[in-house]
Amino acid sequence: MGRIGIDDLEALQTLKLDLSEQDELFVAQTECTFVFSNAEGWPSGVIMSFVRADGAFWLTAVEGRAHVKALAGEPRVTLVVTNAGTGSPGRRGSGLEGRARSSCSLHRRAQVADEQEMGKLLRDA
Repeated sequence: MGRIGIDDLEALQTLKLDLSEQDELFVAQTECTFVFSNAEGWPSGVIMSFVRADGAFWLTAVEGRAHVKALAGEPRVTLVVTNAGTGSPGRRGSGLEGRARSSCSLHRRAQVADEQEMGKLLRDA
């Protein structure tokens, strides 16, 4: 019998992360795949950095990009976060569905490269 998720890739239902495991993943990782519907309605995705604060995921993007423009017509998105590159053992991931809200003023106010500074900016906004 193979190890679930490693040798056995068929029965993955038992590998669902609980809330504490999701929190560990979200603390360890800083990148996600942002999945949206493009102008033609096709699913599209882009790798983005994120900061998680107060239970929300915050991402920055340049105004005018396809994924930013797409949110005006279809705010439903999926964020896919995995443990790739974190050094955490095994394979872990979580897909989160939700509705994105766009706030372009945040980007115009400051360009922040440091995650702690971004968190502070979000708390002060």
